[in-house]
Amino acid sequence: MKTGNELLLGPGSIIDVDNERFIVLAFDGLDGVKARNIATHVDKRIQFSAITKFYGGKQDSRRVDIEDIPKHEWDRISHIYKTIKPLLENLSRTEKDVRSIADVLELSTITIYRYIKKIQQEGTISCLLRKPRTDKNTKRILDESEVVIKQVLVEEFLKDKKISPTAAFDEIRRRCRNSKLPVPSKQTVVRRINDISLLEKAEKRDGYNKSLDFLPKEGSVPDAEILNSLWQIDHTMIDVMLVDTEHRITIGRPWITIIIDVFSRMVMGWYVSFDPPGALGTGVCITRAILSKDEFLTRLGIDYPWPSQGFPKIIQCDNAKEFRGNMLNAAASRHLFDLRFRPVKKPHYGAHIERLQGTLLKRMHRLDGTTFSRSHERGEYNSEKNATMTLEDFEKWLANLILGQYHHEVHGALGCSPLQKFKEGLFGTDTTPGIGKIRINTDPQLLTYDFLPLVTRTIQPYGIVVDGIEYHDPVLDKWIGSHTPGKTREKRKFNFRRDPRDISALLFLDPDVQQIYRIPYREATHPAISLWELREVKRHLKKTTGQDEASEEIIFRAFNEMRSIEDNARNLTKAARRGNERRRQHKVNAVSNRVSTVAKPTIASPEKVLNSDVDFNNLQPFDEIESM
Repeated sequence: MKTGNELLLGPGSIIDVDNERFIVLAFDGLDGVKARNIATHVDKRIQFSAITKFYGGKQDSRRVDIEDIPKHEWDRISHIYKTIKPLLENLSRTEKDVRSIADVLELSTITIYRYIKKIQQEGTISCLLRKPRTDKNTKRILDESEVVIKQVLVEEFLKDKKISPTAAFDEIRRRCRNSKLPVPSKQTVVRRINDISLLEKAEKRDGYNKSLDFLPKEGSVPDAEILNSLWQIDHTMIDVMLVDTEHRITIGRPWITIIIDVFSRMVMGWYVSFDPPGALGTGVCITRAILSKDEFLTRLGIDYPWPSQGFPKIIQCDNAKEFRGNMLNAAASRHLFDLRFRPVKKPHYGAHIERLQGTLLKRMHRLDGTTFSRSHERGEYNSEKNATMTLEDFEKWLANLILGQYHHEVHGALGCSPLQKFKEGLFGTDTTPGIGKIRINTDPQLLTYDFLPLVTRTIQPYGIVVDGIEYHDPVLDKWIGSHTPGKTREKRKFNFRRDPRDISALLFLDPDVQQIYRIPYREATHPAISLWELREVKRHLKKTTGQDEASEEIIFRAFNEMRSIEDNARNLTKAARRGNERRRQHKVNAVSNRVSTVAKPTIASPEKVLNSDVDFNNLQPFDEIESM
């Protein structure tokens, strides 16, 4: 049965497809299941992609923007999930096991059972958030009683004698009665105790060494003994020079971000771009690895089996800055998998992904335009002169290499092909059981939304302004002039997400209806551009006019004029050609990965043009977008 934004798919699962209910009888190959219609008793083969597509349009889980969750509340629910996670994974758990965890969290066993049920139903950590109180801004007990509560917690509860919450309540009740003050309820006292950070409680009650358990532990590497338990992700620049699509002139070497499942060595997803590694490319690669590959394969025109999809337990990466952004970590936590970092100066932790990269790079040396790994290997070979492949050509070639060859070849460390190992990990063997079920995503909208960069703005009568460009849609009108709840003098800021490859629209998760809306340019005739292009236009305007800020009209007029110059240019530099190709790829990739939203206005597409008047060598790659 579907729970939240995920579906645990396997024999015995109850699924809904095209408004009909089925019970899954068995997996049918690696990309579908054999299911029986509960009403008609007719058996049918159903592909994973059909299941994901159906559920993707029927959302009933709680959608809350990660950035709207206060840090102390995020830390609280993260610790709760981390502590009860062993219970979720232990299907034979006993009441004693639950009681043990309840004691650690200082909660009742009933509460722990409720948390387990919530996580199983919702499938995200957000389900553990406290519901907003209707009386949040009113005093429930007298200030004098609050003082007594604080005194007892500091003087009695946060001490190494470790009295229980009940004992603390008894002492608070005694003191309040002696002072003729209203006695707070036990629930109120427990809430005040829960508001104390777990780190502080451990340090004051158990000592410094025990408090270390509540500090982040980076670098631990779990065993990858089952399918989807551990993925590894890394970037590398490929050893092949590519050409632009229009003029077939050399423009440089792209980057590839790739994810593998360590158990099976299957490639779970990849992302190829001329942009240097950043949080966006990492996020795109992760979402592509989790979701069904059908649409991506259709775009490439490839027809190979690629059954890998679903959530991992852990994604392991190196310590590069693009992996350490708050956006990536928060998004991973929301969807109940961990983003962990490999220990510094311990290369064996990343050996699996790096070995695959080495294998792929070595095969790329056979391509026209290869740069080889070292200059002495290249000798007198002219890589630029011999380059023939565009980015689309290369990605299609890469898909054939990975999906058509690598997945089917016997892997030296496995003794079988990655595809066969994936099958064994799912179905099991005569001696080793498989996982039996796959935890697949059923809310691609929210998943994609969570991995996009963030901007925050107040909503004005004209909409909002980001980087000098106005955006508007009627769904924003009800929020015009709104104030922060509980702070009547403070304008409320709302969260918006955007894909830097196409900033012609923003994504807005309405906090009331919990739907994601697409907010387009206020002036719909403006062409779609990337954040990279916008920064280049502003740099050009500052250079030519000396102004730091320019109006929206001037920005897009300059953009069109620069494109005209590009059209008329005869002798293009390699950097300019690379810039043009990057622009075109931004448009293609942004459209193919665009979140399907409620509001879908039509936006004019940009012209295909080039630019020789602008110095592209000085451009800086975009990364996470900072909140303003």
